[in-house]
Amino acid sequence: MTSSDIAKLFSALPSDDDDNYTIELKDIVLKNDLVKSEADVAGIITSHKNVKVRFAAFYALLIISREYENFTKYISYVDEYGLEFRTIKLYDIVLSTYYRNKGIMGEKENYVSAMRYGERACVALPSNLAVKHHFAELVALCLEENIPVDVAVINTAIDRLEDVIVVWRSHAKYFCTKGRLLAAKGDFTQAIANVKKALDMEKIEDKDSMIRIGQYNYYLLSINMMVATKTIDQKISDYSNSVADMDAKGSENLKKMEQNFDHVKTQYLEYLAFFSSILAFILTTVSIVSNTADFNHSAGLVLMFAGALVLVFGIFRMLLQYIIKERYWLLKTIVCLVVSLLFLALGYFIGNDILHF
Repeated sequence: MTSSDIAKLFSALPSDDDDNYTIELKDIVLKNDLVKSEADVAGIITSHKNVKVRFAAFYALLIISREYENFTKYISYVDEYGLEFRTIKLYDIVLSTYYRNKGIMGEKENYVSAMRYGERACVALPSNLAVKHHFAELVALCLEENIPVDVAVINTAIDRLEDVIVVWRSHAKYFCTKGRLLAAKGDFTQAIANVKKALDMEKIEDKDSMIRIGQYNYYLLSINMMVATKTIDQKISDYSNSVADMDAKGSENLKKMEQNFDHVKTQYLEYLAFFSSILAFILTTVSIVSNTADFNHSAGLVLMFAGALVLVFGIFRMLLQYIIKERYWLLKTIVCLVVSLLFLALGYFIGNDILHF
């Protein structure tokens, strides 16, 4: 597909403030596999006379970056081309995602700017459901990253998300986002119910649906961990109050109980780390398989990444169990380390064609 063909597709799009603009543009990007034509799309931004077509090309590059979760590339595109389009209403959502990506990359102070521009986008495009969900998902992310968020903002995010769900009741992801927000408010029962509904609705159809199912399971485990932690902390507090005047033996029993509670917390942390590792493995495997033509090289990379994950998980277990000793913890850690080394070695040999399938 030539630059001229791509420009014709962009020129047929509705106005950029139309609620279906992003949906139709994303459809063009995916159906025409414009990820393979990024250079041509970028060329349109600098060469085409029509600002509508130039903005569509710019936004298409951002969609490609979002689809592949390439946060650095998204940031670089906004830095390079964004200033020209600052008067376009959708540019607020561009900046919101821009600052969110910076937050994800470690600059957490940018989450505040991300929420500010997300709010501006909702005001500028009040009927755009995608913008409303973006805001709700952003608030959930900020809460999970321990960024202070006012309760009124959380409630606003939930209200906007309800507007989305009323129209798009068949989209599982929106129920998961609602569950994450409700968990932040402490309504764990409804939070779990919504995430489970998302899991029930999601069908295994392609790599994206598999990734989403992994994410939903991660959030479900995370919420269950919140419930367990709250319950344990409350029991410790109640028990501490009831034995405030107990003798030395009673204090010793309390100390043992606290150690048992800490052990339960440790197990939940392990489960959370394990599911995080699995999700990272799925995302990386999909990326490697999609972008590597040689089977041996691809298999080698996947195995080496699996080995690295098992190694990190083994070290994580070791650090946790150093604090709270578990029976056979050292043996389990050694097994993790040995398995990781086997994966790494096998991946190296296969990836360098020393072994063949």
